[in-house]
Parts: sequence; C-alpha cells; structure tokens
Amino acid sequence: GNNNNNKSHNYQCTSCHITRWEEDPYSLGAYSGFRLGCLERHTKTLQEPTWDGKLVFAGEHTVSGYEGSVHAALFSGHNAASQIHSYLSKQQRKTS
Repeated sequence: GNNNNNKSHNYQCTSCHITRWEEDPYSLGAYSGFRLGCLERHTKTLQEPTWDGKLVFAGEHTVSGYEGSVHAALFSGHNAASQIHSYLSKQQRKTS
C-alpha cells in the first residue's frame, strides 16, 4: 500500500537536459540486438564482474529479454551498482 504518511511533496525541476539519441554523433540512434546464435549464457557472462571484481560492465546489451531497451539499461545499472557496492564492502572489511 501507499506508505507516505499523507505527506505532501512539492518537487520542482531545477534543470534538465534533453538528448536526441538519433542525432548523437557517437551512436546515431544505435542500440544492440542479439545475433542469431547468441545465447543467454553470453549475456550472463557480460554481467559478471571481472579482473577480481574491479571491472563491471553495464548497458542494455547485458540483459537478455530486454536488450536494446531503456528497461535493460536501468536493470543493468542497478545490477552493476550492486556489484560495485559488494566489491567495495568486501574491500572495506579487509581493511577494517
């Protein structure tokens, strides 16, 4: 249920930036799509941190089922943030 304790929030945008994906000179509106023969294990491999947890990949190309979408980019960002948090927590425990 709604648990905002009947508080009224008045949020106001103070700044914004609008992009035109199709006009971006680096992407030209491109997005990823899986080629024939690409398996879910390939995307799972892309999701795994490498280099002892120091290198994490994120992007819509790392999420099967939603590849090429904003949803996949969001999901992968959350996943990468969680992996980075886990890595940093382990490093902090080592030094404590």
